Amino acid sequence: MIFQIVRSSSLECEPTCPEWILAAGSIEPDTPASFRKLLKTLGSRRLPIVIASNGGDRGSALEVGRIIRKQKLTVEAATLNRSSRG
Repeated sequence: MIFQIVRSSSLECEPTCPEWILAAGSIEPDTPASFRKLLKTLGSRRLPIVIASNGGDRGSALEVGRIIRKQKLTVEAATLNRSSRG
């Protein structure tokens, strides 16, 4: 899973456009450590998280959930677009 900080590109919200954490991809055994590393870079900032994942390692997913709960972060699930193959 990759984590990145995303910022709205709408010109109407400048200079205070919203930001959030995008968590995308398959949840792997190293995902909790990567998530903790990103959160450290944010310091006291608490950005909402948008998760776009097709699943993965159950134990790692549970650990990420515990981190989110401990940090009292807001979470939204994104819909993964899958193209139809005829």
